[in-house]
Amino acid sequence: CDVCVHGLLDTTDALEQLISPVVEEMKDVSTSYFANKRLQNVNATADTLRLGVDAMLLDPTGLDYSPLVGSVQELEKQRDALDRTVSQAFY
Repeated sequence: CDVCVHGLLDTTDALEQLISPVVEEMKDVSTSYFANKRLQNVNATADTLRLGVDAMLLDPTGLDYSPLVGSVQELEKQRDALDRTVSQAFY
């Protein structure tokens, strides 16, 4: 019946007005919660990395740079090969 439908619509409108502020407040709480969790993760990662950096600073002779040196040498070889290719193409 029309009266019942209008009554239900009025009730749902009133409920929406009651619930909307709570929903907005929960959005803010949710955003804050996830931002806090992300900050905790960043802090934990920074702490872990800090331990590694401290260990490297205490004993720099214990570091093995050979993998990095090998990578740099390989990149230099690739660069030289590309330089030769470009030089041959334009000269």
